[in-house]
Amino acid sequence: MSVTTSSIPSTATNSSRPRHLWAGVLPWIGVILFVVHAAGVVSSQPEGWHQDVVQLGVAYMIGVAGLAAGISHLVFSNATARSIGWQTSPFQWEVGCANAAFGVAGLMASGYDSQFWLAVIVMSGLFRIGCGVGHIRQIITERNFAINNTAILGLNFGVPIFLFLLWQAWG
Repeated sequence: MSVTTSSIPSTATNSSRPRHLWAGVLPWIGVILFVVHAAGVVSSQPEGWHQDVVQLGVAYMIGVAGLAAGISHLVFSNATARSIGWQTSPFQWEVGCANAAFGVAGLMASGYDSQFWLAVIVMSGLFRIGCGVGHIRQIITERNFAINNTAILGLNFGVPIFLFLLWQAWG
């Protein structure tokens, strides 16, 4: 049996794979921080804890996550693109700026009332859902099952729905 070099995976490709997977972890930091902080608030149940949980959700899952996603696309664009299964593109700058803007709005929201929180939830949610649709299109049309083209779907759809329902219940 003859083996051509083209059928042997490149060592460089295999060794670079783990290095760029971390780029997709940054946006999940907001969810992790929310869960940790909200668990403390819920377990102690101070007065007004329901609104505190909504406020934390906006601050962490939009604010911190948006800044982290912005950093991923702006600073680590090559690694981020590879982890999504894409080529690096000038559009990453625009996506990074949009994510960073949502992040700033999410962090600012904690200084405003719940109506502002809703505006930030809707604005961020529409962007995330649109990104999620784009990732699904890539899965269907390009068979792109890269880890950060698929795993991000939890954030793209889950966070906006969760935050909207949380705001409806307690905002």
